[in-house]
Amino acid sequence: MLSVRQKELLERLMSERDFVSLGTIKEVYQLSPRTIRQDLLEIEEWLLEVGADLTLERNRKRGARLVVTREQEQNLLKALHESQDFLSANQRWLDTQKRLLVQEFLPIEELQEEYQISQSTLQNDLNRMKQQLADYELVLVRESRRLFLQGSERHKRMLFVDLLREILPEQDVFPMFVSEEDIHLPTDSLLQSCELWGTDLVRLIHLIESVGESYFVDDSKYELFLNGLAQVSRVRMGHFIELTSDDELRVLEQDSYGQARVEFARILGLDESSEAFLNELSYITMHVLGARRLSHSNQISYSNEQTARAIVTRFEQENQTRLIRREDVISGLSIHLKSAFYRLKYGTAIENSFYSQLEQEYGVYLDQLQSFIQSSPEWGLSKMSKHEIGFLAIHLCAALVHKPQLPVRRVAIVCSSGVGTSMMLEGAIRRLFPQVVVVGQFSVQQAHQLNQAEVDLLITTIPFTTRMQVDWIKVSPLVNLKEQKILEERLGVQATQVKTDLDVIDTVQSVFDLVTSHTTLEKPRALYQDLYRFFTGSRKRIGRVTSLTAIDCIFLQESGRDWRSCIQALHTSLERNQFVRSGYGEELIREVESGHHSYIIAPGIAFPHLRSSSVKGCGFAIMTLEEPIQFGSSDDFVWWVILLAPVDQSQHSKVVEMILETIHSEEKVKWLQEESSKESVWDWMRVFEEDDHDA
Repeated sequence: MLSVRQKELLERLMSERDFVSLGTIKEVYQLSPRTIRQDLLEIEEWLLEVGADLTLERNRKRGARLVVTREQEQNLLKALHESQDFLSANQRWLDTQKRLLVQEFLPIEELQEEYQISQSTLQNDLNRMKQQLADYELVLVRESRRLFLQGSERHKRMLFVDLLREILPEQDVFPMFVSEEDIHLPTDSLLQSCELWGTDLVRLIHLIESVGESYFVDDSKYELFLNGLAQVSRVRMGHFIELTSDDELRVLEQDSYGQARVEFARILGLDESSEAFLNELSYITMHVLGARRLSHSNQISYSNEQTARAIVTRFEQENQTRLIRREDVISGLSIHLKSAFYRLKYGTAIENSFYSQLEQEYGVYLDQLQSFIQSSPEWGLSKMSKHEIGFLAIHLCAALVHKPQLPVRRVAIVCSSGVGTSMMLEGAIRRLFPQVVVVGQFSVQQAHQLNQAEVDLLITTIPFTTRMQVDWIKVSPLVNLKEQKILEERLGVQATQVKTDLDVIDTVQSVFDLVTSHTTLEKPRALYQDLYRFFTGSRKRIGRVTSLTAIDCIFLQESGRDWRSCIQALHTSLERNQFVRSGYGEELIREVESGHHSYIIAPGIAFPHLRSSSVKGCGFAIMTLEEPIQFGSSDDFVWWVILLAPVDQSQHSKVVEMILETIHSEEKVKWLQEESSKESVWDWMRVFEEDDHDA
């Protein structure tokens, strides 16, 4: 039968009558990709079992779709709400795997009777499970009418942890590390043997942190907890690990960890001096060493720091930029690399839950890092997985985002995935909401201690399941448009728009074209200017164009340039005249490269500009080109580039009006395209600003 969540998903697919993206499903239901696939598979099985004669259409890029008639929809809704007493195929597979991990063997006849399935259906189930278990290097053996698992104990524990991950999502585990009360785990066959030790494992992890004076990021605590549950369960059932221990796996044998060892031996039910316990101690040490640390850890080795510095330097050289908070990035990378090297050495996997988003937003940088790593074997990272590379990218790409500080309200950043993700989220918040002050980055556990006297809103990447002292909102590290709108409502301020005037210009153009299609205008220029003032909310005719620029900010008939060098030259002239600080040009170049904005306001004319704390005062610079050049990654070619450093729309309104007047005058366009005298262009600006606009 379908779960409540699966019923909701099926109803959504019926009501949408179009593709629902996997990203939307993941966001709405907080599911892993694996769970989404399982849910869709169970829905398909259910559709077959109820005889709906419908096919769930799936597309890798577009998602899933179910097209139904109104009659089919009514029949499905009726079937959805009827009680059903059978397990779907996928539910049988999961249940069987769980039982194989907590029982020595399973009688086949017992399974058939319990699941109420035929011999052929059982065989189909077994064939499917064999394929699934092969991913864990485990073999499903059928012998003497019994089933059992064959393979190494380490691989069985890996399967155990993955199954636990579906039962115990992150948001349900994090409160366990905050509350001192006893933990009550969900009812599930896989957890029956774990119930007694959940609280003890949380305390053990806290004890290891305090002794080592190095605190783990929240998602590493989550992974340690799951691995601990699997380990205790298997040991209590008499299944032990065999490891070839090295010196590094003897960390927890040091005297300082004596109390942790005593507690761990008690939880496992083993003699602290036995060989079985020492092997199990090495096993948990392997995961402790691979756990990611928080940024304030002081355990940074010289070799890790050198590798981190080499990665940062190579990244900067490739992208011709200088990372913001460079030393902080190197420090954060060094801490991450310490754990990453252990994960590579001992083969402990890690999942980057933000990888798909990173791939969409920063795919080019992921490819760069992959290339760097493969061409630099001396770093020792050549076997690093794409998910690990994603974590490196988070550290680096977070430092590409400028962070202006214009505080209004206080927010706290809460991430479960460490300093890199926190920096990326903080960068997005500072860029979108320069009016707020970010009071800091906090773990889930630390966030529970914050109160309204310290912070107004928690912005978190993972939902809280317990009552918080402060209001909170869940977002992704890159803050998508939907989340931006919600943040605007919660913060009570508008997000800073990267493009300050493009929307207004488009609106003015649309209204102007509509009016001119119905009548002949006597004063088209005056109408255009009044429309602009109306939509910007600035009815006053203020500002002098020449006060916002200088004659050496005018470049005419330039040749041999690409769009980047145009922006750099214009930025240099504005910086020279004290309109901007260094860095504004690089911010614009990154924004153009992102592809979010084309900045083309009319054929042949580019108007790059954005709000930034690098702007000291409102100003602009212009450049005309001898031959049109391609601007950004678009197919647009431009001959005129106006670089604006805006403060607010009222201060630069005259500049925009001058641009608009030029756009709608074939005579002026032709003159400007051919003009080579800066003095003539300067005189034109002076005439424009002194005009009474009645001409």
